[in-house]
Amino acid sequence: MSDPFDQLRHPDRPVRPRADFAARLRDRLDAELTARELRELPTVAAGRPTTDLTTTTTTTTTGVTMSDHATAYLAVHDGAAALEYYADALGAEILMRMEHDGKIVHAEFAVAGQRYFLSDAFPEIGAHAPTALGGSTVALVVNFDDPAAVDAVFERAVAGGAAGDRPPADQDHGHRVAWIRDPFGHRWSLGAPLVAATSDRRARNGGIWPAINAVDAPAMADFLTGVLGFEEQIRVVDPDDAAVFVHSQYRWPEGGVVQLGTASRAGNPFSSRVSGNESIYVVTDEVVAVHERCVAAGVEVLHAPAEQDYDAGGLMCSVRDHEGNLWSFGTYGGE
Repeated sequence: MSDPFDQLRHPDRPVRPRADFAARLRDRLDAELTARELRELPTVAAGRPTTDLTTTTTTTTTGVTMSDHATAYLAVHDGAAALEYYADALGAEILMRMEHDGKIVHAEFAVAGQRYFLSDAFPEIGAHAPTALGGSTVALVVNFDDPAAVDAVFERAVAGGAAGDRPPADQDHGHRVAWIRDPFGHRWSLGAPLVAATSDRRARNGGIWPAINAVDAPAMADFLTGVLGFEEQIRVVDPDDAAVFVHSQYRWPEGGVVQLGTASRAGNPFSSRVSGNESIYVVTDEVVAVHERCVAAGVEVLHAPAEQDYDAGGLMCSVRDHEGNLWSFGTYGGE
């Protein structure tokens, strides 16, 4: 007599689980694996390296904490060489370095206080180096405090093998900017605000700002910038009439600011002075250049560049603008 259990037995075969059960199980496993991996990472004390020679090497030089903004994660074809290059060329501080089987699996570094992540390329998980793709679709931006740093970093980066795509240059938006493409294919924008060229913005712009009124403020603005050589910083106009200047500032490249407004504005006592009666002295080494621009523009020249008794070896010239104001440009700075 046959065993009835043999009649009920079926061979083992794979059974596809329900989709909702599979999704819940996958999420649970991912969470448990992530937690275990984090627990197994080497503990790193701020300022001291901790080393586990069996699997991973982790190095940190500072207790920098993560911030809540996005951080760029670079993939490169040679992580060790890239970290060395960024330290030498960009002045990077290496915050963390994790290696496995001779490759950088994760590293963190900071340039000018900005944090970046880096690893070797792992095409199998979609981390491709720019050199394998023929270039990068993104650019990394570094903001320095001093424009001089832009020039210094650009020179070191190029000397170390980077392509100098755009040499340092002052931009109209008030920053000094340079562009490089490092030996690992990543593009970097190096920038700094121009006002940081001096430790004291007030010293750069001068401590006393003379103000002049003009019957035709737009024409005076064109004269200041196009002929004399001032740089417009601010222009605030009447909402109902753009030809009426409420306030504007024009900076001399070597320091000092002149304010310009439209004369005889209703209810404004500062604009009630008679226009065309101002006399302004500008300290500059470009006396001859200013004089030549004025002559070319047909401006009335009162005094051609000449040495003054109080400024042996220096020069001074004077002109009268189209509204009657006197402008003197001289090398004498009060020494």
